[in-house]
Amino acid sequence: MPLMRKLSERIAAKLRRSGNPELIRFAEEVEGFPPEGFWDRFFEEAKGKLGLEALRQVQLLLAQDEDAGVRYQVMRRIGETSVLVELARKASVQVKCELLDIMLDREREKFMAVAREMIKDPDPMVKKEVIHKIGDDASLVELAKDPDPVVRQAVALMTSNEHILETLSQDPEPMVRRAVAMRTKSEEVLRRLAWDDDLTVKSAARERMQKLGYSEPKESLLRRLFKFGRKRG
Repeated sequence: MPLMRKLSERIAAKLRRSGNPELIRFAEEVEGFPPEGFWDRFFEEAKGKLGLEALRQVQLLLAQDEDAGVRYQVMRRIGETSVLVELARKASVQVKCELLDIMLDREREKFMAVAREMIKDPDPMVKKEVIHKIGDDASLVELAKDPDPVVRQAVALMTSNEHILETLSQDPEPMVRRAVAMRTKSEEVLRRLAWDDDLTVKSAARERMQKLGYSEPKESLLRRLFKFGRKRG
């Protein structure tokens, strides 16, 4: 029996196991699809005969299939940004990295939507993969301006671009400034953060200065005058 014929039967069986009556009915047709152009036929029929929610379920289900070939064929055909973002949020590390590879050839808007979600991933491997795949500073600058502080923090923790780190060192969120303190090698930035109003930022900056062999931070005259004036006021 040809390999693709076996694939059609396996995909049909997976649809039946989903428990969705709409997908179970669709599985009867899938099982009879010919080997030639299987995936083009599959998605053409799915988009024409399944409701939006059922189609979404099919895409998410098969994009996380145990077979890498199936995952590739499905992910490269997903057009809805919301489905791509959901995969970037919920899939395994392996699937996320595969998705990012595929997205490199897609529209920039979709790629950045996936990258923005994946850079928040708790797994350091996923964060590193995002930074590596982005490759250009312009995209990192875009992420560094993201309204979500978790995204900005992730950029600070993963980039070595001192210009981006200097910008993020003035972020209103302490979690972002602390990430900068843990990453930057700029003595000027670290000395400023060593007197940050947030104790976690201050501590991280001083620890980093010690690690890099910089001298003990001393409070500047300007800062002392500012504090004195604030007390008098």
